[in-house]
Amino acid sequence: MRRFKHTLKAVNIGLFFGLYCSVPVMADDIEIYTSLGGTVTVKPNVLFVLDNSGSMGNGVPNLRQRFNVGNSYAAGANTATGCSYNEDEVYYSTDGNAPACGSDSHFKLSKLRCDHAFDEYNASGVQISSNGPLEKWGTYADQMSQHSDTNIWGKITVNNNDVECAQDQGIHGKNSGASEKYIVDTSAGWQSAPTNPPVWSGGKNNYTLYHGKYLNYLMDTTVPGLGFNPSRFSEVTRAITALIDTNTSINVGLIAFDEYNGAGFPLTGANKIDGGEVVFPMEDINTARTNFKAAMAGIVANTGTPLSETYYEALRYYGGMPVQYGLVSTPPSVAASQSGGNYIS
Repeated sequence: MRRFKHTLKAVNIGLFFGLYCSVPVMADDIEIYTSLGGTVTVKPNVLFVLDNSGSMGNGVPNLRQRFNVGNSYAAGANTATGCSYNEDEVYYSTDGNAPACGSDSHFKLSKLRCDHAFDEYNASGVQISSNGPLEKWGTYADQMSQHSDTNIWGKITVNNNDVECAQDQGIHGKNSGASEKYIVDTSAGWQSAPTNPPVWSGGKNNYTLYHGKYLNYLMDTTVPGLGFNPSRFSEVTRAITALIDTNTSINVGLIAFDEYNGAGFPLTGANKIDGGEVVFPMEDINTARTNFKAAMAGIVANTGTPLSETYYEALRYYGGMPVQYGLVSTPPSVAASQSGGNYIS
């Protein structure tokens, strides 16, 4: 019974994201999905059900220009209060909701030592881009900790002390090139020998960070229009990419509709659109990031909308049940998602 309850919870998460990914959601709104907050002892399995039907090629009008960390956004853009965020500060939350304007939940940007927020890394811990999530998307979620005046790493509470993230452990220290890459409860704050910080044990202290500029961008009513109408599909995949880039505490998988095979109409017999297939099997987001995005990039919006059948296949995937539509879809469910004719749950 316990496993059944957990399975239903996982299915609900997956179906929620399936519904969310089938409408023209803007990546500018993705921060509401980027953190579970608090303590995460078991990473949720989030299965994206991607709508790749032909209508997703339609354009989305009236979008604003994308967030650009190099820009400065209008102070007092919240016309109701005249409030603005400090663009040299990082704001933080433990519940996934952006702090209200005027909140005390912030610290100096210069004190953020978490390089995974500023740069992009691959699964091997190698930097692959200097355009990291906090600067690209304006937000980043991870287990975080602040070095206190008593030399203890704990919760974020003050404005002017160093803040580090769990993903940096063994990869990046206080500064680039530093050999001390593990936090420790000493005055120095870092050491070269591996540690197991109690502040992060059991999945504790998950935070979502927000660049002050990004929060001003969200409120700024003077941001110019984008100048073109991107497709619904490109906006949905952009929103998913934002979540993939900014999150560290979930497992992710991807399922899409059976692709149209180009053989013409009517859609019967060999031309029939049959349910959906698992495009990317469930994997820890921290190792899946690059390959997940590559798999998603290979999907085109050119098919029908077999929504019920695809959700049904998603349920079978979560339950470790025999592959059904994934056997006849174009392409079929990837081999890594199954074994002996059953899905690997």
